[in-house]
Amino acid sequence: YKKNIGRTIEVILNDETKMEGKLISIDEEEITVEETHGRGKKLIIKTTNILFNQIKHAKVLVTF
Repeated sequence: YKKNIGRTIEVILNDETKMEGKLISIDEEEITVEETHGRGKKLIIKTTNILFNQIKHAKVLVTF
């Protein structure tokens, strides 16, 4: 995870919830993902902390 800080990732949680956002930081127990919704003045930035035991699958998304 450390080498992918600043990159866009997709995280699938144990309850099959899918999250997509920028990997902001990593700790011994959790990762922090920043999600953005909307555009312009309606832009909402949400920061979520996810524990490692809640993650089923995570992958880096390649953007062009």
